Amino acid sequence: HLAVSVVYDLPEAMQWISSKQLEDWDTSLETALAAATENLRQMSAEPLRKLAPGIYQSAWRDNYDASRIILPEVFENLEISGDLIAALPNRDALIVADSTDESALWMLCNLVEDISSKPRQLTTTLFRRLAEDAWAPWIPEPGTRNYQRIRTLHMRELAACYAEQKRLLQDMEPSEEDPPFIASLMAVQRAGSRVPITYCVWGEGVDALLPWAEYVTFARQGDEQSPPLVGGAWERVCEIVGGLMEPQQLYPPRYRVRQFPSEAQLAEIGPLEI
Repeated sequence: HLAVSVVYDLPEAMQWISSKQLEDWDTSLETALAAATENLRQMSAEPLRKLAPGIYQSAWRDNYDASRIILPEVFENLEISGDLIAALPNRDALIVADSTDESALWMLCNLVEDISSKPRQLTTTLFRRLAEDAWAPWIPEPGTRNYQRIRTLHMRELAACYAEQKRLLQDMEPSEEDPPFIASLMAVQRAGSRVPITYCVWGEGVDALLPWAEYVTFARQGDEQSPPLVGGAWERVCEIVGGLMEPQQLYPPRYRVRQFPSEAQLAEIGPLEI
């Protein structure tokens, strides 16, 4: 969900540094990133601002607030007892909360929902610090106060990423005479629950690129799709028919399926239970 790049900081704009420019300079990306990181560090003496117990926000507002997630010293001396949870809703916002403070996490969600609606949005996914230079997407345990809100924010981001990826893939010049169908990531809500779940459809006779989803449903040719649908959780489907799913060099991840599962495999997967 996160990547770093190198830019020229011009008075009125940012200019991305391309691989061609790095070649012309006879400079590696690693060397350029090291120099850019040091420049950022020199601009980052001001500490994060405490909003309330367990939550802090950046105050630089220089278009590089979110970039400072790569600087370990930014997170020193914070009054946080649990894991560091970071949000980067747009370029001018780096917000950090305590994973064990439900009130701070609730406030964090409020800020993410508000700031992500403004220009220069980055991501509504939250990240947990694993090490000084390592972060991973984070959703709290089910049943906690903020589980539903944080999971919804993450799924919203995932759906937006897949929609944008699908648009870009469709706009590309196809490399094959008969390119695969680009399946969509879809979401529904369980009966009696406000928590969305994601699914994709694996169609019979369709060469397709499936997105990762929590559930996979199978559609036979000519099937009216009357309940019960055949399908299962992603992990269960991979366990039984993973050999038919070819990982692609794409992000977010997609899997090419050229063949439909056999009747025996579909029977083993069983009816869809959500």
